[in-house]
Amino acid sequence: MKRTPVIRILVPFSIGSLSGYLGSMVFSPGEVIIPGVIICAALVLVWIIFRRDPVVRSICFSPLAFVLFFWTGVGGGVVDRPADPGLPMDERVMIMGRILEKPVERNGRMVFEVDLRAVAGTDTFCRTRTVVKVYMFQYSTVDSSDEQDRYADLQMPVPGETWCLTGRLVAIRNNGNPGEVDYATILKRKNRWYRFYCDKASNGSCRLPVMRRGALSAAQVREEAMARWDGPDQVVSLLRAVCLGDRSGLSEETREFYQRAGGMHVLAVSGLHVGLIWWVLHRALSPLVRLLRKEIFRVVLILALLWFYAWVTGFSSSVCRSVTMFSLFSASRLMSRRSHSVNVVLVSMFLLIVLHPGRMLDVGFQLSYAAVLAIVTIHPVFRKSIRTRNPLLKWIWEATGISLAAQLGTLPLVVYYFHQVPVYALITNLLAIPLLSCIIALFVVSVPFMLTGAGTAIINRLLILLGGLMNSSMEAIASIPGSVLGNLFMDPLYAVLCMILVTITILWISKPGGALSTLFLLTLVLIFAHNTRIHTSLQSTNQASVAHFRKSSLVTIREGLVVDHYIWCSDPASWNYMDRYIKTAWGRGCYKVSVIRVSETPSGQQLHGGITSCIELSPGVWTVGNEGVRGMVITGEGDVGHPGFLPEPGADFLLLSGEPDLPAGHGTTLLSGSWDLIADGSNRGWYENRLLDMTAQIYLTREKGAYRKQY
Repeated sequence: MKRTPVIRILVPFSIGSLSGYLGSMVFSPGEVIIPGVIICAALVLVWIIFRRDPVVRSICFSPLAFVLFFWTGVGGGVVDRPADPGLPMDERVMIMGRILEKPVERNGRMVFEVDLRAVAGTDTFCRTRTVVKVYMFQYSTVDSSDEQDRYADLQMPVPGETWCLTGRLVAIRNNGNPGEVDYATILKRKNRWYRFYCDKASNGSCRLPVMRRGALSAAQVREEAMARWDGPDQVVSLLRAVCLGDRSGLSEETREFYQRAGGMHVLAVSGLHVGLIWWVLHRALSPLVRLLRKEIFRVVLILALLWFYAWVTGFSSSVCRSVTMFSLFSASRLMSRRSHSVNVVLVSMFLLIVLHPGRMLDVGFQLSYAAVLAIVTIHPVFRKSIRTRNPLLKWIWEATGISLAAQLGTLPLVVYYFHQVPVYALITNLLAIPLLSCIIALFVVSVPFMLTGAGTAIINRLLILLGGLMNSSMEAIASIPGSVLGNLFMDPLYAVLCMILVTITILWISKPGGALSTLFLLTLVLIFAHNTRIHTSLQSTNQASVAHFRKSSLVTIREGLVVDHYIWCSDPASWNYMDRYIKTAWGRGCYKVSVIRVSETPSGQQLHGGITSCIELSPGVWTVGNEGVRGMVITGEGDVGHPGFLPEPGADFLLLSGEPDLPAGHGTTLLSGSWDLIADGSNRGWYENRLLDMTAQIYLTREKGAYRKQY
């Protein structure tokens, strides 16, 4: 770990792993192993033939070694790539699987994940290993008009149990709206391909009897530990998140507080949590060293407990990274050898990528390693810049330096994924880290008491008190004006270039050199060139899009950097959802955005945005656009059945929104022009019956995603 050039192995292997994981190549084991063996033989021959000529040996050996690790990475990526199990969809099926998490109420349904093992359809039966998100109606078997009575005997799934459920499997799809997160791709990388909607039987119950209770699972261990905590729901949910890695119970309000305060890293079990647990165990097991007079017994016991904790928390990227690094540090210490911190971090990264190449695409994995690499390289520079002998000031500067280094290392990723930067994160860490340290220390100490059942009341009160104080402090910081610098956006290539710049800076700080300075300047030039190209491309193009939302329509016209959104919506919940979407997807500083709710305007009024116009031609029939883009919108109030109605010949698209009065056979008129006929999510499939066999010529956003066209 001190002299091994891990970076020379990590780079080609990572590039190969990403190529195999994201690509469409399919190899058999022999097709991967045979070329690898040939390259290994070539390496041995080069080493033997040119052993007396180091220069030639290096010139020949290095490219072959690069190709070997690249090809090995490709093979690992192909093997680890998730594959769609091809389960029967859009028909009534029965599934069997193990419950992975405690059900949580969302929009009137209980939502939880199931480790799916088998699916039985009308005439099919298949075994599989994938994870599905289940949506279950939260009704009991009691037929009562009183809602409280209906929930009285409700029995919900318990983590660790194996259940059978009947319902429909639905493929996970994206709405395809511009700027929206590609959740389908993210979930597929985690081997999540379907959602399962349970049947709503006549008595309201979709639950079948529990078949069997399997072996002890991590979810059961978490539930047993959490059953000891008694307090307000939000405080208990916080303890579940910071101690056991279960964030399913956190409300959106709590998440928002922590996000605005810059304390989201507190909610995710990471290296900070593992480090605190290691420190407590190291202190608590000191008598073991004095008793046995050997350090190895304490090290082995601590590592065993840490890996058990990693299993309980679900082997998340941050926990695996932390436990792996502690294992390497401990092994180095037992061998009486000093280890380089950067090399240890890279070794742990390499080991985790070998086991699961898909981790590199995990947001937590990227943020975790970016933060740690920045801390071990940049923080020593901060520590040397200011020295003080005052213990309190020294601790404050240490905590501030660590937090600042982590923020600098993760800044491009935070902007790319979350589009905002917390301003008061340094203050948050000064308050949150001491509280988190107390919570983790008390949690570790309480484990023996939980097993025996003695003294749990006192510990529970202390944990609830500390958790409540943590929530209150995050809420107070989040309420300070200007706590978040928002509307920050990066495209993928820009984010990659910024991360390369950060990586080069970290390596240059660790080991200054002329080559790194040249790479630094070259990356800066590429960033400026890419930014100029994107800005120029946006200014010279027009775009029209029709988003996919339920119960509402959103038409967006962009000309250059000026963006107008026109909304036909009568549902307040849909309006709030679209308002958040517009701020997130189009809120970047370079755009001049205007939003108009057309449904609230008087009949006949002409609406003008930044560069487009919206004119009501007749009740429920609108025209939108400008010189470059023209379209028509027919809403639920529109009557297009009268003789003489015909869309404007120059229209580029025709949107059916809501439920217009479409007489039988009128689809021929709508399809007679050169425009694109669109039916968005507001119609919920009504047009498919009314336009009969013409649906193949209609752009249905429910199936194809949002309509987008550039001019």
